[in-house]
Amino acid sequence: MIRITLCISLFLCFMLKHVCAQEKLSLDGIWKFSLDEKDIGLKERWFEKDLTQVIHLPDKGYE
Repeated sequence: MIRITLCISLFLCFMLKHVCAQEKLSLDGIWKFSLDEKDIGLKERWFEKDLTQVIHLPDKGYE
């Protein structure tokens, strides 16, 4: 029983270290988007088009 508990503890420590060590990706910048209310964006390949709406991240109003 002690061996199982030790193995689980070591596994959890390893996973915690791995999760904490991952790099953070900044989303700061200007993003173009379009609302897809009809769920047709993938079918119509919107990701290949020049989208019309713009948002600046981070939005300083929410800090």
